[in-house]
Amino acid sequence: MNDNIFVSSREIPLFLRLKILFPDKERLLGLFLFPFLMIITIHFIKDTDFSDFTLIGSTETKGTVTNVRKTYSKIRKSHIFAFEYTFMANNETYKNTSYSRAVDNDTGIKDVVVQYLAKNPANSRIQNMRQRPLPIWDSSWILLFPLTTLIFAFYGLKEYLSTIPLLKNGLIASAKVIRTEKTNKFVKNQEVMQIFYEFEDKNSKKHEISTTSHEPKKLTNENGNVIFYDAQNPMKYVFKDNLATEITLKEDNTFKSPSIFGVIIILVLLVMALYAFWIGTDYLWCTFMN
Repeated sequence: MNDNIFVSSREIPLFLRLKILFPDKERLLGLFLFPFLMIITIHFIKDTDFSDFTLIGSTETKGTVTNVRKTYSKIRKSHIFAFEYTFMANNETYKNTSYSRAVDNDTGIKDVVVQYLAKNPANSRIQNMRQRPLPIWDSSWILLFPLTTLIFAFYGLKEYLSTIPLLKNGLIASAKVIRTEKTNKFVKNQEVMQIFYEFEDKNSKKHEISTTSHEPKKLTNENGNVIFYDAQNPMKYVFKDNLATEITLKEDNTFKSPSIFGVIIILVLLVMALYAFWIGTDYLWCTFMN
């Protein structure tokens, strides 16, 4: 018997979409930590030197060091020194500061070679020094923290984008278990099982599909397991009970909206994360463009 239920497009409430996008504690934790990781990253970025990239195609001229002072920054237990200097470009005098670990005993006036951009002489540095205290290769590791959360967010978004169309437009069928196999993999100390099913599409054609789970009991219903599948490509499918978010399809072919309290938490965290991402990328963009 064909168990397909032919339906029109289903509306998916915004609250349910958010719950599908952030279904578990791990993703919510990542959403919560991201703004703080971005604050730490921005703190490091503002002291990180990008002049090897921003001064590509620079012009050289003579400059004069007017002052040398020791900063609070250190690299490998060595203090960073700030070299204040002046130089002439386009008949104007420019002042700037470069940074380096090296410093001579003589802190008086010195002649140096200055690199600057002809179209923006304010963007300059003393040759072989830096525009900011920290070398890019010594501080770039801090980017791993927000990047890691972004990678997880990318995979979460990818899963979301593949799931939503099936829930909205997919046909519904009942998939019967035909066999299970061990994978020798474990999640939360429970062995992951690969479960194979068979279902009939709208044309009464049978298809064999599979999914994996460390909780196989919820996916081995004797009466069949509900799936949403693509009518044009039945091998694109999603198991209702294998989603990280519990969903309920009502008799009127609409989805039940989740609790608003949990969604408010997600919205607050999402706004914080997006704002932190915007501030961080804007700061990085300005750093390179100026």
